[in-house]
Amino acid sequence: MQLRAHPPMPAGGQNAGGEAAPADIRDPRLRNLWQYWAGKREGVLLPGRAAISPFEMRPWLGNLLLMDVVEGGRDFRYRLHGTQLVQLFGVDLTGQLVGALRVRDVDRLLAEGRMVVASRNALYTEETVVAEKQHVAISKLVLPLAANARDVDMMIVGIYRRR
Repeated sequence: MQLRAHPPMPAGGQNAGGEAAPADIRDPRLRNLWQYWAGKREGVLLPGRAAISPFEMRPWLGNLLLMDVVEGGRDFRYRLHGTQLVQLFGVDLTGQLVGALRVRDVDRLLAEGRMVVASRNALYTEETVVAEKQHVAISKLVLPLAANARDVDMMIVGIYRRR
C-alpha cells in the first residue's frame, strides 16, 4: 500500500485555484478532484461542506463517499455512499459507522480517518481491497472539510478501481 499525506495550503489569503495536484496522485479523476477541493480553500486552511457544490461534484459523485467525523474522530459515519462504490463493494453503507463494520480492515480505515482529522492533510493511497470476494486494486483520495476552516468535521473520499 502506498500512503501519502498532502499538506494543506497555509492560511494567508492565497487562492489555491491554480495549484497543481501532487504528482503521486496518478489517477486523473482523483487529480481533478484534488484540484477542485484545493480551489475551494479560497485562502483558508480547509474548505467547509458549504463550499462544495453537488452540481460541481457530478463528475465524481458515483465514486464518492461523504463521511461525517463523529466525536472528533472516535468514529466516522457514511453520509453518502456513491452508486459506483455500492456496485463495486456490493453494499450501501449510507448511515453506518465505520467502527461497526464487520470487515478486517476496520482498524486501518479508522486509523486513516483519524490521521486526516489530526493532520488536516489530504491523504492518497493505492491499495488492494476485498470487494465481493475478489481482490481489487483501488486508488483512494481522502479530502478533509471543516466548517470553521480548521477542525475537520467531514471528509470527501474518492475511490476508483485502478486501471
